[in-house]
Amino acid sequence: MTHIRYDIIPQGGGWSIAMGGAVGPPYMALNEAVRDTEHVANLLTRNGDVVDIVVWRGGRPHLLERLEPASRPGAS
Repeated sequence: MTHIRYDIIPQGGGWSIAMGGAVGPPYMALNEAVRDTEHVANLLTRNGDVVDIVVWRGGRPHLLERLEPASRPGAS
């Protein structure tokens, strides 16, 4: 199981998604950046990964949510 962290950071008057040193283009609204990050995170949890979504405000990180793989029937 891999633990992945996405940071949503203020940039260029909007919000960008950053992961592993790469920063994407800015979204105009925070909820748009969160929506797209959650979409990718949900795909990753299907493969057993844990994903943290962190929003930076006031120069500080705030854990927005942690998505974990759903238990599959028959899994121990």
